[in-house]
Amino acid sequence: MYFVVLWESIGGLEDVKARLQQAVEWPLQHAGAFERLGLTAPHGILLHGPPGQHSLLLIRTINALTASCKPSCLVCNMCLVSVRTKPQHVA
Repeated sequence: MYFVVLWESIGGLEDVKARLQQAVEWPLQHAGAFERLGLTAPHGILLHGPPGQHSLLLIRTINALTASCKPSCLVCNMCLVSVRTKPQHVA
């Protein structure tokens, strides 16, 4: 069972949160303005970094906020995928 996370409940990462809001929320909230200006939403977002950097928490937040997006929405064509890798230890 997943819990709903809002941007306000994530401490820090202000720059990352602002960029994700611009990339994901703005095209959904202002689809008409994006179309008028000829702007397109990104086709994907790559979050990378060492474990413990809240990437899964950010993905859950984006997923919760975009869950109400209709399938017919042209802007909402982003696929959210969580990729887990094993940490590589250097000898």
